[in-house]
Amino acid sequence: LFRSPHGGGLVFSAAAGLAGAQTGFQIWHLAYPSGKTRRITNDTNDYGGLSITSDGKTLATTSTKSVFSLWAIPQGEWSRSRDISPGTSEVDGARGFSWMPDGRILYTSNPGSKWSLWVLNRDGSNPKEFRVGLWSGPGVSACLDGRYVLFSHEGIVRVDSEGGNLKHLTTGDEHFLPLCSPDGQWVFYDNNGTLWKVPIDGGTPVQLRNKDSLSFAISRDGKWIACVGTDDPNQPEKLLVLPIKGGSP
Repeated sequence: LFRSPHGGGLVFSAAAGLAGAQTGFQIWHLAYPSGKTRRITNDTNDYGGLSITSDGKTLATTSTKSVFSLWAIPQGEWSRSRDISPGTSEVDGARGFSWMPDGRILYTSNPGSKWSLWVLNRDGSNPKEFRVGLWSGPGVSACLDGRYVLFSHEGIVRVDSEGGNLKHLTTGDEHFLPLCSPDGQWVFYDNNGTLWKVPIDGGTPVQLRNKDSLSFAISRDGKWIACVGTDDPNQPEKLLVLPIKGGSP
């Protein structure tokens, strides 16, 4: 965060939505005293570490560009792996992807200025937008029973298999990474680094763990949750397993 040399405002790096849930970190100017904001950069890169020349005419910054693509690995044979990304954008699948019951792949992409959901065949053919009417944050999950698709947008959102009948299951800027339980009855999600669940039909959210519970996954039998975390902030993070109803890891 730097003050312009001749006054009149601040130049800083910021993102729309928590941790860039809607856009990456871009360079902005905040005018003083009006408070009006102006976006200086407008692309899919991330910018951080700003410095400005004494005459206020030139900025120096660090630009980070990440490129992602989707790959298929038949039966775990790495020698046969191949890139199936259709080139929707340079960040296909960067914020999540999920197999759908019909064998297609649901994935996140950013072909323009906002993140959205897309779907393609397992061989990478026929990519098309999975229209839900909202930009999508980190995480997408297709329920195994084929009824619903889950994603994040200022909370956890549920739509039907065609993208309609939208319903907010939770509301919160720090609710990300929804994951449908194998029986299709619960939605597990990350709330500011802690693990929560909410009924698939809506209801009161339940906290399962009040300590760091990152990168979680549900066992196929629906009985266990694996996550990365620690019960002691002075100890390194470990791979933990806990009952799906909650409890000590």
